[in-house]
Amino acid sequence: MVTHGSTSKERRKEIAEAMNSSKIRIVIGSTDTLGVGVNMQRNLRAMHHVDAPYMPGELEQRNGRGLRQGNQWNTVLEYRYMTDRLDGKRWQILAVKQRFINAFMKAAAGTRVIEGEAAADEQSDILESFSEAAGDPRILQRVKMQKKLETLSRKERMYTQGIADMRRQERSSAEIADRLTRELKQLADSRTQANIEALIAGQQQALSATIDGTTYDTRKDAAEAQQAIIEANVRIGDSMKTVGEYAGHPLRIEWPRYMDAPVTQIDAFGQEFAGKGIAGAEAKMRNFPSVIENKTRRRDMERATAENMRAAMNQPFAQAADLESIT
Repeated sequence: MVTHGSTSKERRKEIAEAMNSSKIRIVIGSTDTLGVGVNMQRNLRAMHHVDAPYMPGELEQRNGRGLRQGNQWNTVLEYRYMTDRLDGKRWQILAVKQRFINAFMKAAAGTRVIEGEAAADEQSDILESFSEAAGDPRILQRVKMQKKLETLSRKERMYTQGIADMRRQERSSAEIADRLTRELKQLADSRTQANIEALIAGQQQALSATIDGTTYDTRKDAAEAQQAIIEANVRIGDSMKTVGEYAGHPLRIEWPRYMDAPVTQIDAFGQEFAGKGIAGAEAKMRNFPSVIENKTRRRDMERATAENMRAAMNQPFAQAADLESIT
């Protein structure tokens, strides 16, 4: 049965029904007459392409007459007929269009230019047909080699970028580790932790807090005096101001805009201990050993990171030999 441009829609439907009921075994037509909207898949065993269509979607529509739900066959065959060399240009154009469409659909939102070989998709069945039609299997081989070259080149660029990133990370980690080492040495040389522990112990036995010129020996009285100073002189957004002493060390108050209450700070032995009231600042002083532990842990971690980065930077590009063999 042959369909053509003058075959009506109703007649094409009758032909499709005849194919599905096995009354007709062969139908010849074009992409337009046997493409979209033709449902004759039930008994369709094979599609034969005498020529190459102009668009990849048209080839998909042709094959879609049989490669669809409702076909009773487990395997549907596809045949492409072509002459040596003469059909090469047609299939090449189809390969160009298919690659462009695929690249366009997979491109990122910010992509403005799509570059590369026209037939760069080595998995393309259209490209295989182009290679066969051109009578030169080297076309497909060349594309595969170029695809491999692009892949290896991309990996080499990623390797080079990774080395640069690791170099920056190594430098940063080494600088942090050196800084923390100096800080820990300074704290150890000045016996900061021991001095803070002695200060806390002495204040526990006999508190000495001077606020606005008056010295207090109980935390309750000191807290009330500090609250009176805050109510009278401290407002939201006020910067740090000295209001007295804590066993001879500066006692200061500030009220940051992002906090709902003032902050009390005790400056002792080169360290700043801030909390809610005198009790909160004292809690920070008692927690100073954990500060030392955290600095030590961070220093060791940064040292290990720097060492790992140095070791990784010495590793060569694993596929350098493969890249050299095809360049």
